[in-house]
Amino acid sequence: MRLKRIFILTLSLTLSAGSLLAQDFGNILAVGADNAEIYLQNYAEPAINAFGNGMADGWYNTGKVHKSLGFNVTVSPSFAFIPQSETTFEFIPSEYEDLTLDGDDDGILPTLAGGNAQSGSELVFTGEATYPGGITFDGEQRFAVPDGVVNLDNVPFGGAPAPTYNIGVGLFKNTEIKARVLPSVTAGDFSASMFGLGIQHDIKQWIPGISKLPFDLSALVAFSKLNLNYAIDVNTGSFEGEGEAIFSTNATTVQGIVSKKLLFFTPYLAVGFNAVSSTLDVNGTYRYTSTTGSSSEIEDPISLAFDGAGGLRTTIGGRINLAVLTIHAAYTLQNYNTFNLGLGVSVR
Repeated sequence: MRLKRIFILTLSLTLSAGSLLAQDFGNILAVGADNAEIYLQNYAEPAINAFGNGMADGWYNTGKVHKSLGFNVTVSPSFAFIPQSETTFEFIPSEYEDLTLDGDDDGILPTLAGGNAQSGSELVFTGEATYPGGITFDGEQRFAVPDGVVNLDNVPFGGAPAPTYNIGVGLFKNTEIKARVLPSVTAGDFSASMFGLGIQHDIKQWIPGISKLPFDLSALVAFSKLNLNYAIDVNTGSFEGEGEAIFSTNATTVQGIVSKKLLFFTPYLAVGFNAVSSTLDVNGTYRYTSTTGSSSEIEDPISLAFDGAGGLRTTIGGRINLAVLTIHAAYTLQNYNTFNLGLGVSVR
């Protein structure tokens, strides 16, 4: 039960859906679907992309695969680092329709992983708010610029956390199948589930001339998927309704891993790439009432896609072996660098 609580806590820190959607969502959505999508893309993309890279970590801590029916169970959280340059974004009025910024001289606003917005800064909307289905209203909105919710100074290692819980089982021909599964869990308005599957195979055995050399070399292909739902209840006066935000991220990693056991310590090096994609959809039925009193219902107003967060990656790490207990740590250089550490039980 404690692991489930940690899982939900780290997800809520990363996405901060509680604060953003409960306090600011109605305001953001009331400026029209196109404006809301542009703003939310700028605001959420760094943390979501970093989280997706963290999801690709934690699949291995050695290049040696298990023998037949050997197994390991590992708790292995990752922390993805968001560059300082991505804790803010520039508000460019020409990107928006009838939305301006007031009370902020430089136009640099916090992303989800940023700090507080400048005191007194406001977003001002005066125009027509347009929604899916061609629904348009005359809108007048003025509201405070949303703060950055995730304070990385208060998160371990200063990175967006992505927890993983893995099991690996040896099969045949020096092949190991890996899985990470978390059945649907709920905490307050959040619900989440995760599934992943991977295969690690000893490739040194197939390479003439090196099969007898004293190191381990394997290849890994792994896929993981996370779904997070957050219930929304909006009532800003002009905009109200109920629905849910649905966050989904997919992370595929392909790695070549080399390691060498030295007594109780095993250093390892891996190179490969990630493919990461995420979506954020806001579904439900909402009613917008304009200043003239006209109103109508709006269905499923927001759909965002976050791509291009993956790429080449290089990992260096080490594992301490204490009988069947293992402790490992690794650092990965990629688009969003990650630090991974873990504790596990391994039986060869």
